[in-house]
Formats: sequence, C-alpha cells, structure tokens
Amino acid sequence: MIFTINFAGGPLDGTVMNGSDGESPANTFLDLAKHVFRVTKGGAAGIEFDVFNPDEMVTAVPLGRPMRIHAYRVDERTTKDDSLRIAVSYVGETERTIAPTMKAIKDWAN
Repeated sequence: MIFTINFAGGPLDGTVMNGSDGESPANTFLDLAKHVFRVTKGGAAGIEFDVFNPDEMVTAVPLGRPMRIHAYRVDERTTKDDSLRIAVSYVGETERTIAPTMKAIKDWAN
C-alpha cells in the first residue's frame, strides 16, 4: 500500500511525506515516512508521535547542535483504492532533543 502523510502546523507545516508499508525502515533519516507509519500503527487516528525536522540536519551537523523533537497527532486516515492519506497536526515542541548523527537517530527510532 502506498501512503501519504500531510503535516499541518509546526516546523513540518506543509510537508508531504510519501512511502509504502513494506519493511520497517533501515535508515530512519532517509525513510522518516515509514517510521511515522510504523509508530502510528498505520496512521491510526488519535495517535501522537514524536518526530524531528529533517531540514534542521543541514545546520545541526556542522554546528554539532542537537535537533528538537516535535509532537504531532494523527487527525485523519483516509483510504482510497490502494492508497492511504494520513493527515497530522502539530501538538507542540517536546523537551527532548536528538543529536544530529545517524546512530543517534537510529537509537531514537528504536
């Protein structure tokens, strides 16, 4: 199944992530959409999840600055044919941060 995640509000406002419900992601940074799909149990309405803003990686890595973790909630899950649309909205910034390294992201995702 192909899915689309539409983000509203917060740092990911207007972001659209696409993916498929195949295997779990081996590299969360490169396949953040699959990670979100997995932790929300396939986009179940009402589930909140934490996510980092991948765009922050560009500035966080050279400066060694940690990236903030943000909370979003699944508002709507719409299925049509062999596709799924998941609409999520911003809940707020959490107190947690993540180091801008692939190992830290992998540890966070598990």
